[in-house]
Amino acid sequence: MTWNSATERLYGYRAEEVIGRPVSLLLPEDRPGQVEEVMCCGAAPIQIETKRVRKDGTLVDVSLSVSPVLDDAGKVVGATTVARNLTALAEIEEQQRRAQKLEALGSLAGGVAHDFNNLLTVILGFGTIALEPLSPEEAREAIEEIIRAAERAGDLTRQLLAFSRQESAVTYPVDVNGIIRNLTSMLGRVVPKDIQLEILLDPGLTPVVCDPTQLEQVVMNLAVNARDAMPTGGRLTIATRLIGVGEEHARERDGLEPGTYAAIVVADTGVGMTPDTQANVFEPFFTTKPAGSGTGLGLATVLRIVEETGGRVAISSEPGSGTIVTVYLPCEPASALAEDNGHTILLVEDDEGLRRLAATVLRLNGYRVLPARSGQEAIEAARTHAGSIELVLSDVFMPQMSGPELVQRLGELGLVAPTLFMSGYRDEEIADQGVERSNGAVLGKPFTPDSLLDRVRTTLARVKEHV
Repeated sequence: MTWNSATERLYGYRAEEVIGRPVSLLLPEDRPGQVEEVMCCGAAPIQIETKRVRKDGTLVDVSLSVSPVLDDAGKVVGATTVARNLTALAEIEEQQRRAQKLEALGSLAGGVAHDFNNLLTVILGFGTIALEPLSPEEAREAIEEIIRAAERAGDLTRQLLAFSRQESAVTYPVDVNGIIRNLTSMLGRVVPKDIQLEILLDPGLTPVVCDPTQLEQVVMNLAVNARDAMPTGGRLTIATRLIGVGEEHARERDGLEPGTYAAIVVADTGVGMTPDTQANVFEPFFTTKPAGSGTGLGLATVLRIVEETGGRVAISSEPGSGTIVTVYLPCEPASALAEDNGHTILLVEDDEGLRRLAATVLRLNGYRVLPARSGQEAIEAARTHAGSIELVLSDVFMPQMSGPELVQRLGELGLVAPTLFMSGYRDEEIADQGVERSNGAVLGKPFTPDSLLDRVRTTLARVKEHV
């Protein structure tokens, strides 16, 4: 038996420590038959990936190639084993992937900065115009342009955060049809007039457990991709369907588990895709669009979001025949939302504009609102309020007293109510405050009036279910 220096570095044993010992030190015990056939009978070489124990007791992933050694007469006289350190190889490959991703992100940063500068120019420009004496129609057009640019900026931010995994999903039962209906006006602005937009919603669809903001992102990304595939116009159809997948059909539907799924189908009559494009379309930074026209993150983000819900994405396309993208999301039993029947909400937000916006949206929808600009002001408002408080809606980070500290102080005073936090910070930062985004207790900023109302109703409904 021989033992070279590379093997010594891999396993940690010197040659004199292993020569003469059983070969089980090197070879896996669960493949005795195959190994014996090679070493004793001269069978064809075999390749094995296994874990071996080094001298210091640590495990190492290795790829073993076991081959027979034959003499001139063809008789087996021994065997050779070549080991490759897969752990080290995996680390090198991961370093290469990170380097490639950093390089791609560096290139992407210029494009993102360019897009944000354009959006800020639009917002500032139309904001200035809106301050001038205008007719009601002109003022409305300026405000709509500001909203449109802000929505695009929010979408871009969410897409980057979601792709970098700095923003976790906030999941709870969501009405898919409702999400798509709420996006209709935005879709009308994204899709040009030479593209016919058709929305077909299955009224029998049941809720899915997902992050509504991320689901909006999925639909918008797919719609934008479809739009870009029809530069000379066409038809874009967004439909929902309730699909049951049985045992016998599960494998045929892209590896779905048996069950009931809410399917979102986005179909276009555009240029279609070649098989090579379809094979790479979900790769991060892969794009067929001209430089500066696309980030290459859209479909990669769609795939990640959908798979994290336990769903799948399927694509059917041919050059010149359009593309059909089907998103399968596992259904959950519907949960009733609380009615807006005059619940009192303690609203705590130090940003004056955001506090006014949230208070206005809630009041217009039948809620009573106790607004406060700080934790101390919120405590005073709660103390002096004669009735009950059904919900505390609070920012996480505020001067003097954070949202979690406020909730603790209210509890010490006997003022206990369910809490919905608001924050635009990353998961790690709000986790330092004792808040977990994943349990549905955080409404991410920026949010829309619809998403605010949806989260308030869902939070109140959860409390009602446990009463």
